[in-house]
Amino acid sequence: QQTVNVLRVDPSVDVLEPRSHSGCQTITSVRSGQNAIAGINGSFFSGGCSSLGMVRYQGTTFDTNTMHNHNGGNSYQMRTIGWNTFGTPIYSWLDQFQDWTAPEHAIGGYPSLVENGTLTNEVYPGQTVWSTTDWTANPRTAIGSTSTGEFLLVTLDGRTSLGSGVTSNDMADLMLSLGANDAIGLDGGGYTSMTIEDCWHNDVVNHPSDNHSTGHNTPRSVSDGVYIWD
Repeated sequence: QQTVNVLRVDPSVDVLEPRSHSGCQTITSVRSGQNAIAGINGSFFSGGCSSLGMVRYQGTTFDTNTMHNHNGGNSYQMRTIGWNTFGTPIYSWLDQFQDWTAPEHAIGGYPSLVENGTLTNEVYPGQTVWSTTDWTANPRTAIGSTSTGEFLLVTLDGRTSLGSGVTSNDMADLMLSLGANDAIGLDGGGYTSMTIEDCWHNDVVNHPSDNHSTGHNTPRSVSDGVYIWD
């Protein structure tokens, strides 16, 4: 048994935007401070709380793809989802330090889970993931979209009595089963977290893994997130 939480966002009705946290903060505190109704954790980040994937919102780029450079100097592309307010999402593979000014909002992720309705689970185009972290069970977070342009914000818990989590390949399969035509992974493990205003304990919907038990306490602070306004 695994605990899965899914936020479906109609971009013609709701506003969806990333936020850079200007350092590490919990998504619950940022959601509250931004008067958003819900959110999930965002891209990977460094020990200094600097985002390693693109974070762009309201026409300004705050961070670009530096994840693979940070982790050893390999110049891999990073798949990124972008969109305009009340618009449908688009996707692009971005080089390190490459800006992407076409969409108003964008966030980078890893790995690429689903592309054009096909499970890919790729580090970069044509290369399946190889890391132990990808091929072992862990909590996971992902963002994707359906063929009609609906956004999917998904967390899957792990490292508790409810289940150990899933591999990134299984997360890709889950996104397909939820109707994703495209999807990318976001930061996972202990950073997987989802918040909804006035829902559950401390507005945390999932079971953060630092407790190693069921419960809605101790979400970790993260460098960025994706939030919903109605």
